[in-house]
Amino acid sequence: MEFQCGVVSDVGTTRKVNQDSACIHIQDSIVGNVGLAVVCDGMGGLSHGEFASQSMIEKIEKWYDSEFKELLVQGVEVNQLREQLHLNDSLGQQFLIFLQNVFLHADTGNSIKYGVSCRSLILQYAPVTLLLVVMSMTISIVISLLLSFTAATHKDGIADHLIRIIPIIAHGMPVFWIGLILILIFSVNLKWFPVGGLKKGTAGMIYSLILPSITVSFGQIPPLVRSLREQLIETLDADFVLTLCAAKLPRRVILWKHVLHNAVVPTLMLLSVNLSYLIGGTLVVEQVFAVKGIGKLLFEAISNRDFPLVEGITLYCAFFVVIISLIVDLIAKKIDPRMAKV
Repeated sequence: MEFQCGVVSDVGTTRKVNQDSACIHIQDSIVGNVGLAVVCDGMGGLSHGEFASQSMIEKIEKWYDSEFKELLVQGVEVNQLREQLHLNDSLGQQFLIFLQNVFLHADTGNSIKYGVSCRSLILQYAPVTLLLVVMSMTISIVISLLLSFTAATHKDGIADHLIRIIPIIAHGMPVFWIGLILILIFSVNLKWFPVGGLKKGTAGMIYSLILPSITVSFGQIPPLVRSLREQLIETLDADFVLTLCAAKLPRRVILWKHVLHNAVVPTLMLLSVNLSYLIGGTLVVEQVFAVKGIGKLLFEAISNRDFPLVEGITLYCAFFVVIISLIVDLIAKKIDPRMAKV
């Protein structure tokens, strides 16, 4: 674009000093020639009005020379980003492109911050989070089994009351607060576990994730214990258990083979329902313990408004929940063939 500019100012017949100031600048940029024309009037004939108008012109010229180019570059970057994210297309076209990326490439596009595929970023950070989820589920299941059997076999006793009360209290505590308490006790004071981060190697990674896994399991154990305890008590009162006891089978065999086999299915279904809460707790705990997993990646994406990455993490987590729920359903049908008819 070509500019033809000029400035004319006249002092007039009333005042002795012309208080008007003006500037014209034409600058070549990545978007072509950009012109700036500014006129600053005086101060209504007040004393030294010409200094005020000249001072304003100098500030504008300084801003034009130092910051204006950066603003132009940012404007171009915004336009390029809109093209990259297809924001200039219609809503229908955007949705079709999104579905194409999801179903054909298992991706939600490139990350705004990192500039690489969201799928590759998620797969890079996923192993740590998956290991944390598996360890948390293992700890939750083992502790829930031990507490439930103890409570069910000592119904209405001191152990039963304590097992019912203490997990409920722990369940009411925020998971991040529990994590901080465990860090203070076992990392800062006792120095049994690292304060945060991951050690090198598989063994070091597992060792570093022990405390985060225990923290996540605090939110899963109470509902599992409550459900499994009720099912065990109901099953222990069944007639077939009395028959097995009359047959003088070992108590250990009765409890772990027959009673648990009939009582575990509802708890398994509850575990699959609570899986989404388990993953949510895992993402928060990763922030508390500075673990570089999906949780840390998600919080960085949210803080940087990296929407494609947020969408990708959400979809992958939802897919993981669906797959695990399907596996739990298959296990439940294997344990109890009656579930296959439902």
